[in-house]
Amino acid sequence: MLSKRIHYAILVVIDLALYGGISPIQARTIARRQSIPARFLEHVLNAMKRAGLIESVRGAQGGYLLVKQPAELSLAQIVEAVEGPIMGRTAARGPAHLHRPTQIDLLLRVVTERLRQAENDVLNRITLQELIDRYQTAHQADSQMYHI
Repeated sequence: MLSKRIHYAILVVIDLALYGGISPIQARTIARRQSIPARFLEHVLNAMKRAGLIESVRGAQGGYLLVKQPAELSLAQIVEAVEGPIMGRTAARGPAHLHRPTQIDLLLRVVTERLRQAENDVLNRITLQELIDRYQTAHQADSQMYHI
């Protein structure tokens, strides 16, 4: 399941790829176009800037630019930029972590590790370009619909 923060990050890079290029896009334009709350957008933009996925340009005509070509940017890179390493994330643990691991705990660690590896593999295979292609296809289908 992708968090809201990841969802917003994907919308940001899609917006930058579709509408950016040589001219930077202002944060408020992205927020308006993608319906992203400004407070979340700033966190996402800062995280992606720290990760080197986007760059900012200061000044009246400033804004944000995508650093890589969409075909060179994987979904895994976007996820890691806003939430940290995929393989390093741990499952939420309740009070059970206070006791000595049982045999079932040890067995489930294997399952959890395989799930994380599968997630990492899938996210590494999906590029921003693939998402853009799907976005444009869906947008074209929506714009071709008409109602009587």
